[in-house]
Amino acid sequence: MTVFLPKLVKEFVDLVDEVVGVRPEVQLTIDGRWLVKTANDRVVAVNEFKLSPGGRTLGGGHNTLHIDGERYKVAESVEHFAMVFHADDPAAELQKRTPTPKPVPVTEEIEPADLHTAPPPVRKAHNQMVKDLPADVQVTVGMGNRFFWSVTVQFPDNRARLRLNFWHSTKKTKPSANHPIQLLVGENDMTDQVNGDIQRAIGLLGGAITTKAVEKLAISGPAGPTRMNAVEVRRRTVIRN
Repeated sequence: MTVFLPKLVKEFVDLVDEVVGVRPEVQLTIDGRWLVKTANDRVVAVNEFKLSPGGRTLGGGHNTLHIDGERYKVAESVEHFAMVFHADDPAAELQKRTPTPKPVPVTEEIEPADLHTAPPPVRKAHNQMVKDLPADVQVTVGMGNRFFWSVTVQFPDNRARLRLNFWHSTKKTKPSANHPIQLLVGENDMTDQVNGDIQRAIGLLGGAITTKAVEKLAISGPAGPTRMNAVEVRRRTVIRN
């Protein structure tokens, strides 16, 4: 019998299928919980989705991970779980932290994304740039990979490109530890000279960005926690009980 899958459950199943390479099994319990099971001979992960007490919203529930029959703390992310799932020693792999990927080089284009899908700190940075920069400066948001969101400021005639990179995890969205600010002036990548300092980037740009924008962005400090959208919820279900 085919189990009805709410949108959130289906998105999570599709995500695991894509990242892990295994299509999970889904069971609908008599009390209205969806149990998503991803397993091989040694690793068994069960992610629970359940309705709120009022029955109006669906969210993540209690998650478990067993390796060789022994219960362990669940993985940090879908990507982390994929490495555990396929490892020769899953328990040892579980203890490793997910490596922080590097942002896309500023010399490369990032395909623009829908602003409404970006985490709140990214939208805030984008909107502040749009507000404080001249109309002929193009400001876009993009997702370089599963972990990075970027705000790209493209100056007219390709004179310069400034990019703010945000690391997006299950807990919060904050400036990237690796090259939070990238700068391209003409054909010269000046990211190393900027060294994560927005004031230095402004100096190299000749004052193209207003001080007001800098003060409101506060790029040097961590951003606050984001509200979870559907993608965030389905990622979180792998990670936290």
